[in-house]
Amino acid sequence: MKASMVLAALAVAVALAAGPAQAAQSEIRVSPKEIAFGTKTVGTDYFDGVKITNTSGRALNVLVEAGLPDDFGFGFMPGSTCPVLTPGELMADGASCRAVVRFTPSEFFVGWHQTGSLTVTTTDPADGATNIYVIPVSGTGRL
Repeated sequence: MKASMVLAALAVAVALAAGPAQAAQSEIRVSPKEIAFGTKTVGTDYFDGVKITNTSGRALNVLVEAGLPDDFGFGFMPGSTCPVLTPGELMADGASCRAVVRFTPSEFFVGWHQTGSLTVTTTDPADGATNIYVIPVSGTGRL
């Protein structure tokens, strides 16, 4: 067997093995892919967020959680519509929600590039399959 045929067969085998994992990653679309506040002035509240859209073709349970440093806030922020305390259903017909983060830089952390993340957990109510998506969050405070 020629080397090119072996490589082609190997590529097909890898693609087939990776198929389900790649399909799972397409259950939702996140836009933008991260929340980057950049450098902001101390003592002012800044809000930004992401739109999370169900692209799975079926209903999913969705929960958004956060692991953020002290200068950030998450939860019931203005404009936030995603479930944050208990999972909620995000319908399959292209339904979406918005997860909003607050950045209020403090003098204590001036000049520090702070990073954290939002975690979106989706669960298929039919089979219990769970997928986790991580959205980076960052910001730096200035005087």
